[in-house]
Amino acid sequence: MAHQKEIIEKYPLTLTARMMKATLPVTVPDPPKKADGTIDSTFQFRYYRKHFFDHFDLTDEAMIHLPQPMYQEKLKEYLTKLFVQTPDSVTQAINELATHVKPNKETYKYLIWSCMFLYQQPEIMGLDEVFVKLYDQYFASGEMDYWANAKLKQTVKEYADKIRSCMLGRKGSNLIMQDANFQPKSMYDIKAKYTILFIFRPDCGHCREETPKLVEFYTKNKAKYNLEVYAVATDTSMKMMREFIKEFKTPWITVNGPRSYIKEHFSKLYYADTTPSTYILDDKKIIIAKKIPIKQIDDFLTRHEKFLQMKKTKAGSAAKGTTGQ
Repeated sequence: MAHQKEIIEKYPLTLTARMMKATLPVTVPDPPKKADGTIDSTFQFRYYRKHFFDHFDLTDEAMIHLPQPMYQEKLKEYLTKLFVQTPDSVTQAINELATHVKPNKETYKYLIWSCMFLYQQPEIMGLDEVFVKLYDQYFASGEMDYWANAKLKQTVKEYADKIRSCMLGRKGSNLIMQDANFQPKSMYDIKAKYTILFIFRPDCGHCREETPKLVEFYTKNKAKYNLEVYAVATDTSMKMMREFIKEFKTPWITVNGPRSYIKEHFSKLYYADTTPSTYILDDKKIIIAKKIPIKQIDDFLTRHEKFLQMKKTKAGSAAKGTTGQ
């Protein structure tokens, strides 16, 4: 470490020194004491976040050409571990980094593209909204036109639009399709507290594995959560859909996706890159969960019910306090 420090100090402009410096940890001081003798428990966290890139120059082009993906890993650690994992919080952090690196066009485009890749299929549900926000701000605006050609921009736009149509917190579009008896069934007609949108393909192996789990969950918990399932078969074959319903004894509404009464294809309204794909909508048809495995639905709804109860209690306390005043 002493030898590396000597190289960094003597030859700071060399690539060797810059690479060594990029690996140095951030030294976080002890929190200062206040006048009353207490300390700020958030000081060290705030200091670490503020000085996270002290040794790593995001504007240095050399950092984006290293054999190992050091640049991306550094970005990922910063964005996923040091900020509240909400679309607005993460997007704001990225925008601040972008402003810092903008003077260097190469690192600017590299940072934006790396962040878009990171949130194309994020680990945390709902953070794909970051991808949409970045597309709107940096691609749709023409900001990246100095390097992104028309074909790339169109590809990114199409993907952003798929996410945009079914982001968490947005009202899901209505679906009206024919059931096994060729009768139109509207998803908006479902009056249950929760609607589970289950997009499947009758001959899909994974769908055939997951459907019995959903049948079991539905049977046990329909009354508990006041829920209904609206299952959309992606294949055009009505015969295959009927056989699927008969085989798995599905007790919910099953419709044929291609036999639709709406203008837009369902895949443009509810992005389902793989089957099965599952969405959960509340009584107002607001999307509250998506791409959630069947085995996690019970746990999700339990936590969501607790959240709603806590929100209701808090609102009641606030109203009571206002009345008291």
